[in-house]
Amino acid sequence: MKISVRIINVLSLAVFSYLSITGIRLMLFGNRLPLPEWLIWLQFIEFNYNTQLLHFYAGAALAGLLTIRIALRIISAGEKHSEKLNLNVAVKWRSNFAFIIYLLLFLAIISGLLVYSGKITDQLANASLKNMHLISFWGVLLVSVFYGVVQIIQRDRDKNEHRITFRSKEGKRIWAALAVFILICTMAAWGVAEFVNTQLTLTSRRMNRNIVLDGRARTKEWYGIDSVLVPVTGGDNFYNGSTNILVKSFRNRQHIFFLFQWRDNNRSYNRQLLKTDSGWIEQKSDSSIFGESVYFEDQLAVSFHRSSAGCLESCHLGNSQQAGRHYTNGDTADVWMWRALSTNPVGEADDGWWAKAAGDSNGGMRFDNSAGGGYASNLNREWAEPYFLSYHPALRYWIDMRSKYFMPYRSGLDIFTIGAIQPAVVTAPFMGDRGDIRVRGNWARGVWTVELRRTLNTGSPFDMALMGTVWMSLAPFDNSEKMHSYHFKTIKLIIE
Repeated sequence: MKISVRIINVLSLAVFSYLSITGIRLMLFGNRLPLPEWLIWLQFIEFNYNTQLLHFYAGAALAGLLTIRIALRIISAGEKHSEKLNLNVAVKWRSNFAFIIYLLLFLAIISGLLVYSGKITDQLANASLKNMHLISFWGVLLVSVFYGVVQIIQRDRDKNEHRITFRSKEGKRIWAALAVFILICTMAAWGVAEFVNTQLTLTSRRMNRNIVLDGRARTKEWYGIDSVLVPVTGGDNFYNGSTNILVKSFRNRQHIFFLFQWRDNNRSYNRQLLKTDSGWIEQKSDSSIFGESVYFEDQLAVSFHRSSAGCLESCHLGNSQQAGRHYTNGDTADVWMWRALSTNPVGEADDGWWAKAAGDSNGGMRFDNSAGGGYASNLNREWAEPYFLSYHPALRYWIDMRSKYFMPYRSGLDIFTIGAIQPAVVTAPFMGDRGDIRVRGNWARGVWTVELRRTLNTGSPFDMALMGTVWMSLAPFDNSEKMHSYHFKTIKLIIE
């Protein structure tokens, strides 16, 4: 029995150490801090897998090991020749510290499971759970260090302390109370597991219905459509990094339709060219490898997968040399990217896909074939001047190539003063596979509403046929280039 307990102790220590390392890794990433050179080794703990999922699996393993450890302790107390447990009330320093450590560990595990479940939609409650998870972790470390000091001090005193045996009346009462405590913890763990495993499910029903894509979410059009509320967290600029996305979907004979609504206090059209003494430049902040989060635009990424692992399986954290990248371990994912400035004016979403890493700066991110059109920068960096000038006051954020309110740049037309602005983005509808997705977004009273439509089966080898059951993930960007919010649990999309 002693050997079994020691093995469990060693395994628990190893798992907790791995939890600590992955937790610090995620904390550094969540705070947008590039890893210093002396922490580069942290990237090797991913094992070409997802750090968030590994952290979750390690937490579940630790919960199992702790349960086994407590069970073995109870069994060992009942053995005929086992050591008697010191339960003297006068000097119970070790037992008290052990209880505190177990309590903090269970708090960390339960709070982590609740955050991972994605069921806590209240932003304040979600932030409180994340704080509880972090505080419990640091509490375990601090109490464990103090516990080791107390162990040394109490070592000599424990020799002569009165010990209560399992056979005594007091011992039986204590072990009965512990058995009830273990039973309650087991039931609570089972309940939390059931809560976590509850799948977010959205059914896209077949209906003889069509909608006008205008970003208005008219009640008559969307009445009676199935919906799901998805809490997301971890993004730049959102309040506490979190928001909730309402998703609705239905299909008709040819197309599938989606409605996405989420709170965003500000509509972000912050990509503009600025005239300076040395020429025209793109407005930029002192951004890091994690991209721009001041001068950018609102975005929404929607990805479709063939397995429930979803977006998190394809998310690989970066290091001090580069930001994180998306790539898969073999399968492909269909990815739709709606951009408030670059694609929304022409009523499209950018159609792409993820696959194995190609070794370039984009990881495994690729785009469908395009025969022309699309969006691009309006800045000629070689000459520090715009490609086009807009002369309509309503088109100060983008230049729509279908309009007539712009002209090619000529130095004689550049009569603008220092500090003047021009659109930083030139956009036009995609031609070819990359322009399969029709969309319209509208921002009003602090809420983005995006209505989207695509053919159920485009026939393109780069697109996933939306039939049967697929898995969907969402990632909204609040005026951010790369640091988006995310959710752990994928959405099970059932398409009738």
